Amino acid sequence: MRQLCFLVVATATLLWGGPSNGQQIDPKMSTRCAPYRCCKIKEKIVVDGKLTETCWSDKPVMLFRGLEDGSEPILNTHAKIIWDDRYLYVGFDITDPDVWSRCGLRDNECREEFVERCNTHASSTNTEWHRLECDIMKMDKFVKVFLDPDGDGKDYVEFHVNPMNNVFDAWYKQGFRDTWGDRERSPDVKWSCPGLVTATHMRGTLNASHDRDEGWSVEIAIPWKALAAFTKGACPPRAGDTWTAHLGRVHKDRFMGANIYWMWPVIGQINCHLPNRYGKLIFSEMTKRFVSLAGWGGGDPEEVVPKAADIGFTEIIAFSGEPAYLEKLANVAKKHQMDVYGTVNLDAHRWKHRYRDQVPPLQQMNERENAERVKLTKEDYRREKNYQWGGEPVQPGKETLVVDMLCFHDDRVKTLLKEHIREIVAVRGIKGVAFDGFGYQNYRSCLCPHSMRLLEKYHKQHNELSPEKAAERFSLKTLVSLTNELSDYARSIKPDIKIACHIWPVFEAEPLYGNRLDVDYCGQTAAWYFPWDLAKVRSYARVISGDAKKYYRRANGVAFLGFFDRSEKFPGKSVERIEAELKAILDGGCDRVQVCSVNDVIKSPAIANVFRKYFKQDGALQTP
Repeated sequence: MRQLCFLVVATATLLWGGPSNGQQIDPKMSTRCAPYRCCKIKEKIVVDGKLTETCWSDKPVMLFRGLEDGSEPILNTHAKIIWDDRYLYVGFDITDPDVWSRCGLRDNECREEFVERCNTHASSTNTEWHRLECDIMKMDKFVKVFLDPDGDGKDYVEFHVNPMNNVFDAWYKQGFRDTWGDRERSPDVKWSCPGLVTATHMRGTLNASHDRDEGWSVEIAIPWKALAAFTKGACPPRAGDTWTAHLGRVHKDRFMGANIYWMWPVIGQINCHLPNRYGKLIFSEMTKRFVSLAGWGGGDPEEVVPKAADIGFTEIIAFSGEPAYLEKLANVAKKHQMDVYGTVNLDAHRWKHRYRDQVPPLQQMNERENAERVKLTKEDYRREKNYQWGGEPVQPGKETLVVDMLCFHDDRVKTLLKEHIREIVAVRGIKGVAFDGFGYQNYRSCLCPHSMRLLEKYHKQHNELSPEKAAERFSLKTLVSLTNELSDYARSIKPDIKIACHIWPVFEAEPLYGNRLDVDYCGQTAAWYFPWDLAKVRSYARVISGDAKKYYRRANGVAFLGFFDRSEKFPGKSVERIEAELKAILDGGCDRVQVCSVNDVIKSPAIANVFRKYFKQDGALQTP
């Protein structure tokens, strides 16, 4: 038997919450949320509460907000919904520093006289509520799911699950129509969903207030056979069918405390029984989809962010790393549920600005490379040589960057970078730090005296290597170490900071070395600014995604796609070309994308529509 519940008699809050303190109700509140695309899966789900199956990780996230006013929760919560031929699955991930639960008994585990004596709803005039499972909503914190298969406000079902995996389920003949005064409902709380499977998983210690928990998660598997009685339509649904739903979390800061509702969608008052305001579930049998779109860019936040959000961008990676600008950008992005990253790079301008009286330790190249660099400063020569601007060169060994880059083998440069990271991490509302421009000016190595001394020492330790192979391995090793050292430093300041990057300039000997980096989101080039063969795009996407976690579990592979609407320097990419590249990336198994630049996508309406088609949640294209 589950652990005995603590029996406390106290004045309880209203069963479904009270009216909204006289505030005006906005009937259109729920329509502001985008429909949720519910994807069909092929992978077998083990209902253990852990949400560890791959089919959970790549599905769209349903974010919760304050039920009445849409305010942001003080504790993060999100849900996902997926389905197969047998079940509708709902998964919740809940941040909670103190996981507790008191209601640990189910009706069928107790004698009827015990239920009558101990049930907190015993004072209710409706005897249907004289059941122990009904105590969840008065005593505990819990998650809840409402499903209205026909979307008509009739014959809808409700499920509650608390941290102990105690379940309340009921079906309702009809919900409230639009106010609390109209109570034409016939709840059947004796109904138990046949075949329902639920599980919870603790990331911490249940009922131990002396320690700090991470939270808990829930998996719910609802059989289609149990839902068939409540719909006139197909059950299981067909691809394209739409149901309505209402999901959320009810938080209490103490036992039998007041309910705090964080839900999807926002209803406009504290009342979860207004089915006409539920959100839409659109069922899809397609399994491949993009889950995030990050845009490198800048500009006026008030102008750029709303347009980017409308297209489907989920993150802005700012070209700038200046704290004042980042804070302004983060404030605007928060309103549109977007994240912001500040950029750190090896550009020499930061050194010159910070240490005006010190000569910057720049990377050095050989005479041939220096001569090539001079030629590449001329536009006609770049066109003649099909210059790739730091991407994979058309003629390997015969291209360099035209900008100065700091030598990161110099500890003073690392100190400068760490100072910059510290400034970014301190910005209020910032999601993370992004590394870009970490590489070599000649795409191979630095030939400054300090770097050469370090290389000589490395070669002595690895004398089995040829000088060429030693230089290659040393250059890659120190490049990888730089990113990982700075990532560790950022996390030492703020453990939950996220780290993103884009591998640029290319490291010629190993273009796709990103899986060696201990970052959260590693952007590697799958489709450069210059059109690549689509087979290459697909192949690179497969490596970027498939090898992402080869060394680090936290790492996610991100396909970088270059798009500049600047015909004077870069060949134009048509709408058809961009769509073909996105399809090739998705076909290669990569579901996250970085684009540079978001500004160029915004200013090209036709290109923006392509990205909107693939990334906007209410219109995302999926492929078989």
